[in-house]
Formats: sequence, C-alpha cells, structure tokens
Amino acid sequence: TQSKVRVFSEAAGTSNYAYPNPNPAYMETTPKRKPFVAGNWKMNPGSLSSAESLANLVKVSANALKRDRGDLPQINIGVAPPLAFIPTVKEILRDTDVLVGAQDLHWESKGAFTGGISAEQLKSIGADFVLCGHSERRSVFKESDADIAKKVKAALNQKLDVVLCVGETLEEYKNGLVD
Repeated sequence: TQSKVRVFSEAAGTSNYAYPNPNPAYMETTPKRKPFVAGNWKMNPGSLSSAESLANLVKVSANALKRDRGDLPQINIGVAPPLAFIPTVKEILRDTDVLVGAQDLHWESKGAFTGGISAEQLKSIGADFVLCGHSERRSVFKESDADIAKKVKAALNQKLDVVLCVGETLEEYKNGLVD
C-alpha cells in the first residue's frame, strides 16, 4: 500500500488526508477520505505502568465504539505515545483498529544523532504513523520547513504514514496573529 500524508491544522483542530499527493486537484479525484482522530500523549504519562493503563482504557473504548457503532471503520483512530512506550502500547492495542504512531523522527537513517530515531527504527518497533512539523518542534526546537520536508520524505520512504502538522500555534490563533 502507498503511504499517506495527513495534514493537521493544530489550532483549528481539523485534519484531512491525501493519497499520497496533498494537491487539491488530486484530492478531488480520490476516493472518499476517512476522518483521522488521534491523541498525542506528548511526554505523558510518566511511567510504563501508567502508559499500560491508558492504553488499556483506549482499547476498552475502541472496542466499545466498534461494538456500539457499526460505522467505526469509517474513522481512523490513532495515539502517539512517548517513544519509550510505543512497543507496549502497540502490543496492548494489537487486536483493535487503533493506529500507534510516533511523535517525531530524524530524517537520517543512521548516524551520530544522539536521541534521534530513524523512520526505519520506528517501523521496526511497530509505528504506523509519525507526526511531522508539530508547532512545538517548530517553536521550541526551531525546526524549519526544510527540516520537516526531510522528515516527511524519510517517513514515506519507509512506508510510514505522516501526520503533517501545519498552521500557527494556539497562542497565534487565539490572538489573530496569522491569516
């Protein structure tokens, strides 16, 4: 299957996704897109046992939704736990339709990038998707559009779906600082 790019406007809290080209003319000719709802856990929870509890809650909720609503397959649901918890969360959610993603990656496949993780490494631990371009990565870590483009390319090359975060910070949105 071909990897997808999901475009998420952080402040507006909306998302869509394109296959695999986010060009509007291309999107008009594609099959109906499925909404994507995901929770970015950021640096929470603080322990593996808490992550297991949270993942089990997600599992119970996902199974209840599937049981009670026959249209759940019309929605993609995902979680992006901290990197250290991805394998455990993936295992807990294995019998659900919930996707498990990573919060970031490095565009290089290997090298001296302390703390970095490659798309290939993410794929090997079971990640289904990766967030790229989150406003916190842009503002706190000063990641540029060029950096983010390299990350997107690296992820797609490894057949990881991408949630491409675009737009302004919540503060900019609330203060009307960006058109």
